Amino acid sequence: MRRKADAVPDDGGSGAIADDEQFDLFGVPAVSEPAAPPSKPVRQAKLRGVLPAPLEPELDALARHLPDAIHLSTSTWSFPGWRGIVYGDEYSNTRLSRDGLSVYGAHPLLRSVSIARSFYSPLSLAEYARYASQVPEPFRFIVKASASVTDAFVCGERGTPDAENPAFLNAQITIDEFVTPCIGGLGTKAGALVFQFSPLQDAMVVELSHFIDKLSAFLNALPPLEGETCYAVEIRDATNAHAALHPRAARGEGALLHRRACAHARRAASGKGARDAG
Repeated sequence: MRRKADAVPDDGGSGAIADDEQFDLFGVPAVSEPAAPPSKPVRQAKLRGVLPAPLEPELDALARHLPDAIHLSTSTWSFPGWRGIVYGDEYSNTRLSRDGLSVYGAHPLLRSVSIARSFYSPLSLAEYARYASQVPEPFRFIVKASASVTDAFVCGERGTPDAENPAFLNAQITIDEFVTPCIGGLGTKAGALVFQFSPLQDAMVVELSHFIDKLSAFLNALPPLEGETCYAVEIRDATNAHAALHPRAARGEGALLHRRACAHARRAASGKGARDAG
């Protein structure tokens, strides 16, 4: 029910009842419901996946002039610092490792990348196939063999050599755990299958010819590779490199390594066996 309001004083003082004030059936003013709190602004969700950075016209033009046989590569695709260069937003290393390969592979200048995690633990055929499915056909992977076959010694808890590695340069283990799943999963996208050697012990450096003989036999025991895929050897220790380039080594063991590397390349080119110790 409504009651006619008394005259409202000009000074706006209290005591008057507004003409439209609502009363309940007992003459008591009805209690109005409290106003709802203002709604929070809706946060726009980010798009799922990793976005590419806009491609600069100069880079696109450069990529068009790049010979097909040249594959520019980096050691990883999970570098957050490539925001605005390869990736269109800020992403964590973990996010790029999981979702960034397809964007990296779509960049016209980046036609290759390394898979280094295989150095620490063998990967399955399915894992290699998942990588291959995320990049276009001209793309090539550089894949490292497990350290379990390229480290001459097994290291102890402190990282120091503890004992000789019985699996060092074991061709059958390499075929079963590396070559077969890698080629089976990557197919024609397999580029170089790399054997990275940690620093050799002094005794092995002194008798470098023994290491070269063992390496030569190892490479000869591996299966031939088709197309552009090849085997590669990487010696990262400066001491080993110095030993190979030392005048005496250059005349002896170093020259022997060079001749056998060339022989592997000739066999690969002639189709009698794809061997690349480069």
